[in-house]
Amino acid sequence: MATNPKKPLTIFLWNANGILQHLNELQIVLNVKKIESNHPDGTAHGGAALIISNQIEHSPMPPLRSCNIQSASTTLKINSVPISIASCYFSSGISFPTPELIIFLQSLSHCYILGADFNAKHQTWSRSTNTRDRALHNLITQKHLKVLSSPSPTYWPSHVNRHPDTINFFITNLPNRFTANATNLNDPASDHTPVLLHIGAQPQMKPNRPTITPGFTNWNKFRDILSKKTILNIKLKSPSNIDSAIKKLTNDIQVAAKDSSTMRPSNNPSSNLTPELRKLLADKRRAKIDLATNSLPR
Repeated sequence: MATNPKKPLTIFLWNANGILQHLNELQIVLNVKKIESNHPDGTAHGGAALIISNQIEHSPMPPLRSCNIQSASTTLKINSVPISIASCYFSSGISFPTPELIIFLQSLSHCYILGADFNAKHQTWSRSTNTRDRALHNLITQKHLKVLSSPSPTYWPSHVNRHPDTINFFITNLPNRFTANATNLNDPASDHTPVLLHIGAQPQMKPNRPTITPGFTNWNKFRDILSKKTILNIKLKSPSNIDSAIKKLTNDIQVAAKDSSTMRPSNNPSSNLTPELRKLLADKRRAKIDLATNSLPR
């Protein structure tokens, strides 16, 4: 989840299908804080993580770790409205856990956005329907939720007998005054296409910490500069003497802080990647999409 004071809130949803092997690609897009919920059996499958900008004021919620649902969530304010943001993974191969999902939704704020790999297909958002998917659709209908899905498929199986489909999307009960638009992002490479959700509203941001030493400060250098500038044998016999001494000391501290500090380098990990490598990562994603598309039965 990323934000900019001049841009709406953006939520990035992606089943990386193994985060370690796609870490460089994820770092290209994000520079944020992570909240995670692993699968309860501790093995490397399933699980969910919520990665949020440190600039956004938010309150992490307890993770949900069950065999059916894994979720990481937090609550923030968008246009002063408390809203829960949840990242979930729904295990496949079992009946859809409707009762468990209902209980989880009740634990969130009155308004919420839930982005997930639902492992569920329905003609409302996908190209096929089965019993598991009808259970999710019924729940969405009963609770009057909105489905926010991207225009293109989000799952690109490598098997020639399987079709690309949409199983990664958002459900929400956001008020109608909030505009929301979901699009595909084709660059990161896994068998799932990331989805970008743009919310036409601003989250509450953390206030900037007042400081006279932006960036990194060499405190030894600061001490040396201030020691050389400090004059101890000055007159302090009148109010004007004291005011002048305070003004000089304040100025000396500010100058020493500026001269001993350097601006922080960019935290964008993509700056460490060459343009050639970034292009290769993008080509990898597009090649998998082309392979899946051209392998479909005709």
